[in-house]
Amino acid sequence: YIEGQNWQSIEITEENFNSQVGTVYQRTTRLAILKEAVTEFVNSLPQGSTVAIERFFGSVYGSTPYGDRVCDNTKITDESSRQSIINTLNQLQASGGTYMYKGLELAEEDLTEGSTNQVVIVFSDGEESHSSNESEATTIAARIKQAGAKVFTVGVGTADDDFLQKVCSSPSNEYYQKCDDMKDLAG
Repeated sequence: YIEGQNWQSIEITEENFNSQVGTVYQRTTRLAILKEAVTEFVNSLPQGSTVAIERFFGSVYGSTPYGDRVCDNTKITDESSRQSIINTLNQLQASGGTYMYKGLELAEEDLTEGSTNQVVIVFSDGEESHSSNESEATTIAARIKQAGAKVFTVGVGTADDDFLQKVCSSPSNEYYQKCDDMKDLAG
């Protein structure tokens, strides 16, 4: 485990790699863990569920925060629609810093007034790029919760537990989960 990234040793033998022998080290990034977690979650949703995926990060060309919808309120009607959501998720790449409040702003816009059983799930490393963003994120999360939605947070790798527990609904022991790999989310 180096700087928030897991490393796995994979033994290469004649049987599994064109007769080259040695060891290859494969890095499992926090984003890969997030993708795996969200894929498992999407696969567990019943048909009829609606999914939106918002991404949030800093601009590659400066410090301008950025957020956009990569999956806009897609209803799971069959396995093809479910796979479409997962394919969109798998195209995401890490870029720039973390600006969670931008993703929460988009999620807040997606909430349907008067609807019940609305849930916002934030998967993040929980490391906001600037301390002022934490205040913005907790303020927006408070508005989402006030509107009646539940906010779950899932922290991956070196997540800031205190920050993510402020963002999630109460009690935090029910709405916050820390994970370093999928085994931590099982159950």
